[in-house]
Amino acid sequence: MTARDRWTDDLKRSKCGKVGKVELSQADGWSFTKNQSTSIDSVTEGFRAQTRPNSNLLDFYCIDCGEYAG
Repeated sequence: MTARDRWTDDLKRSKCGKVGKVELSQADGWSFTKNQSTSIDSVTEGFRAQTRPNSNLLDFYCIDCGEYAG
């Protein structure tokens, strides 16, 4: 089983005041493999993830106001 690097990012919307967290992980040593994907392990209810076009980067948005929360 491959070890995973794990981290947490804060999510906050200044417009509507909603706050949350997203827990992410990535296979340890990902830069040495072709699979560079990041997994969302959990995200606070009320936020959604969206992959950027032509990329595997993630952005997070508030479900209520629809604005960027990353």
